[in-house]
Amino acid sequence: PGGRIYFWAISSNFLESAETFNALTCVAFYRRNLPHWHPEGKTLFVTWCLHPTIQDKHYLARPEIARIVYDALIFGERQLRHYELHAWAVMSNHAHILIDPLVEPAVIFKSFKGITARRANAALARSGNPFWQHESFDHWMRDTAEFQEARTYIEENPVRAGLVNRPSAFRWSSAFGKSAQVDPAPRPVPITEDESHRPDRANRAFPRSSYR
Repeated sequence: PGGRIYFWAISSNFLESAETFNALTCVAFYRRNLPHWHPEGKTLFVTWCLHPTIQDKHYLARPEIARIVYDALIFGERQLRHYELHAWAVMSNHAHILIDPLVEPAVIFKSFKGITARRANAALARSGNPFWQHESFDHWMRDTAEFQEARTYIEENPVRAGLVNRPSAFRWSSAFGKSAQVDPAPRPVPITEDESHRPDRANRAFPRSSYR
């Protein structure tokens, strides 16, 4: 359990085009409660949920906690170079991202959860307690249409939740400020390299999420 298997998968369009010689794709697979498929070079749509014991607290709705998540996302992209970030949204008890991984996804997840759990728990005076559900929900994009659908879903999530009347009005998402006269996105607070590599003891062996 929790181990990773690497194998070569042949995409269906390999038989459709003689030009598709990159159809052999290395796929990382592992399972906890859910199966996780991470084909190499594919965009991932990932959802992280708060630990089930605090999902009803809606801690991510607090600006100071949402800011911690935002800072970590920007740090992971610009400083650590773990991924290219296409879209993101921080909701009240979960967060969505759409990324092109530049390192193994497990490295991304551990780094992000470690940084944010420590900082959020410190801000909430609950250090040592679990913050994130251990398992992530992830789905890889098969084509451009699916990519665009995922981006739209993420950026319109705050509208569907009734938090704002248009995506560009929600501060804690990648849509903020697009085609609207609003304040620019906040400048990220620096995170140290040492902090990004500390183990996250608060995110081990969590129960399965109740998020749907």
